[in-house]
Amino acid sequence: MLRTENIIIPSIIHGLINFAFGTGELKSETIRRISDSASKGINWNSIIPTTIFFIFILIGGIYMIRKSDTDVMLTKLR
Repeated sequence: MLRTENIIIPSIIHGLINFAFGTGELKSETIRRISDSASKGINWNSIIPTTIFFIFILIGGIYMIRKSDTDVMLTKLR
């Protein structure tokens, strides 16, 4: 954030790192089971709550970014 003076760039990088660590935890057996169940069709009972959860997190993050004062944060970090 200090380098870019923008909170959005570090937020995106943070999300990508979390995603990478999460996918790194999948074991080959889990990946095989996911592939097998994906070929059988869409499991809406899992997709809908997960999508709602991530939309809630996204909206909360956007709200916090818009409410934050970048100048105050940069002053405290320097």
